[in-house]
Amino acid sequence: MRPHFVRARVRVHEYPDGSLAIFHGPRRVADYDAAGHLLTHQAAA
Repeated sequence: MRPHFVRARVRVHEYPDGSLAIFHGPRRVADYDAAGHLLTHQAAA
């Protein structure tokens, strides 16, 4: 994974409920709820 995303091309996907997901290639980098708050995820064990 990149140590930073400065000048990286990313794709933003907006879902029907207003939430957003940010992708760098096939990797999902971040998720935001409809209010713009960052959602955190538990790492798979």
